[in-house]
Amino acid sequence: MKEIWKSVPGYEKFYLISNLGRIKRLMRIRRSGLPLYEKILNPGLSRGYPRIRLTDENGKKRRFLVHRLVGMAFIPNIENKPEINHLDGIRNNNHVSNLEWATRTDQMQHAIRTGLMEPTFKNGEKNLMSKLSQRDVFEIIKRWDTNNFSKKDLAKIFSVSPVTIESIIYGQRWNKITNRRGNYSNIKSPNKIVAPNKYLLSKN
Repeated sequence: MKEIWKSVPGYEKFYLISNLGRIKRLMRIRRSGLPLYEKILNPGLSRGYPRIRLTDENGKKRRFLVHRLVGMAFIPNIENKPEINHLDGIRNNNHVSNLEWATRTDQMQHAIRTGLMEPTFKNGEKNLMSKLSQRDVFEIIKRWDTNNFSKKDLAKIFSVSPVTIESIIYGQRWNKITNRRGNYSNIKSPNKIVAPNKYLLSKN
């Protein structure tokens, strides 16, 4: 791809940024009267992300993540999203084709979807990837306790995997609302459902 240069927003007189993620300082005269020549700058790293320090016309210095500068210069942010996401998960790949504006939720879902991050289930339905609500979990436990539903039955009803059903029953997930890990006694649902104090391991 041909390298295209654009002015860095807010620093139009002093810096250019390219669609490949490179930053160029433009020639200017310092306050001392000495020239500061044009130069391709070498960013440092912050948690693996290239970061650059820019100086404005008043001599004030400020650090920017390079991927954000690329986004500001080349990618329209119609939905006014606050962050930039790397599509391939490589933090120093600031090619414009590898970047997109995103929310924190967008980034987490992308990371989980691409295998860059393992989903967690500590916060139940507040988890971004959760398919179940708290009411669903209570209903799963209630039906399981009737002895009329297998894990496969419940998985099909609630559109999740049998492994997810098992992890709920045995307290590996959603244990904050079921009170105990490995036990689902004294569970209080929105409908005042209380599961009995027993651990049914005989079901398949």
